[in-house]
Amino acid sequence: MKKTYLKSLALAGYRSYNSDLMQNKIELNDINIIIGANGAGKSNLISLYTAT
Repeated sequence: MKKTYLKSLALAGYRSYNSDLMQNKIELNDINIIIGANGAGKSNLISLYTAT
């Protein structure tokens, strides 16, 4: 059985993310670490993932 993996994620118009998909594209690897300043959208990314 062939495994399928999510390689990238692009957000647009969700909470703190603007409508520019190319600017909000995230490349995903086997392990991903989310770091950034306060108010950068880290929690919004996690809440999008858990809301689906």
